[in-house]
Amino acid sequence: MGIEAWFLAEHTHFKNIDPAITLESILGALKFDPSTDDMQLRVDPATDLNSCYAIAGKRYDKLNTQPTLDAIDYVAAYCEVAIRFPHLQVLCQEIEAFLRLPANN
Repeated sequence: MGIEAWFLAEHTHFKNIDPAITLESILGALKFDPSTDDMQLRVDPATDLNSCYAIAGKRYDKLNTQPTLDAIDYVAAYCEVAIRFPHLQVLCQEIEAFLRLPANN
């Protein structure tokens, strides 16, 4: 499973990429719903993410993820998406532990 499955599951970011990318447009064009379907089961999440972006004439580029990273709602990713993705949950826990470390003076 690619990190793109996490990006798909954090479906609120699509509107930040382009308002034309809605759950309805994804369901209509691609026959899956990132808000309810298990994105861990997607065979090629990077292609799926690119297909979602293509609805608005955009593209997802694995070598330039910055537009996606800028669009992600990190509160939603942390509070909602991580619950459904054990590997993302571990990453969030590691980040939390790192942020709790005392500063070295």
